[in-house]
This record gives sequence, C-alpha cells and structure tokens, in this order.
Amino acid sequence: MRNKYILTLTGAQNWDGDTDTTEMRTDCSLSSEDGAYIIRYEELAPFGGSVMTEFSVRDNVVTMQRGSDEAGKMVFEKGQRHTCWYSTPVGPFMVGICTQSVESELSNDGGFIDLGYTIDVNAALRAQNRISITLRKAERDNERNFKS
Repeated sequence: MRNKYILTLTGAQNWDGDTDTTEMRTDCSLSSEDGAYIIRYEELAPFGGSVMTEFSVRDNVVTMQRGSDEAGKMVFEKGQRHTCWYSTPVGPFMVGICTQSVESELSNDGGFIDLGYTIDVNAALRAQNRISITLRKAERDNERNFKS
C-alpha cells in the first residue's frame, strides 16, 4: 500500500561549536514492504539535477539511500559504527557514522524518525548530527495536486 504524505526533514550539524540547521518540506510516499516502512521522495541533488531518496526503517535500523549507487547509502543503527562513501565534486571519500540514538514511530497515519549520530573521517570526530523527520498524510485536492 502506498499513500501520499507531507515530509518535513530537519537536519542539525554541530561542527567545532558551530551549529547549522536546515529544514526541507516535500511530498513523499510511505509504503510497507517486507516488514519495513519505506519513505521515498525526490530532492535536488547537491551538484545539479534531482535524485530519489529513500529511508527504510526496520527493527530500529534506518537506512538512507540517496540515488542508486553505494556512495549514497548511510546506515543508522544505535550503538553501531557503519562506514559509507560521501560524494563531493572532487570525488568520494569514506566516513564513519556512529549512531547514538534511533527513534521511530511509523504507521499508515504518518509518524516520525529521529536520528542522533556523529560523523568521523579517518576515525577523527568531525560533526555531531541530528535528523528529524515527520510525516503526515496529504489531503487529495485532485489527482495531480496534494495540499497540506
């Protein structure tokens, strides 16, 4: 089952005492597939164009996949460190993601995901991060438009 929702994503990054917060709001879909909730939405890519982003939530493990290659995959699992590739205009490099908290509550009515994690490069702490996602059902205005 796939329904239309309004997604609000807030990201906060603390790097050497400086905090940067961003917020994005967009239409998305929420489905349940093989025991996982899947959130999908299209967003602007950092270097032009657009990219499909997917959050998969299964048993308090959240996987974010941006695009279709391994450089766009991040795994958030409480108490675990996972490595991933981070793409830049000059090429990708490996970073570590150490997740301190994973909270989620999703249903066909919407819900939330809250992630707290650090990013390290060459095992040196670089930033403390938080991603908060909320979902609520969109109301159908017509077949092509959704309103919040």
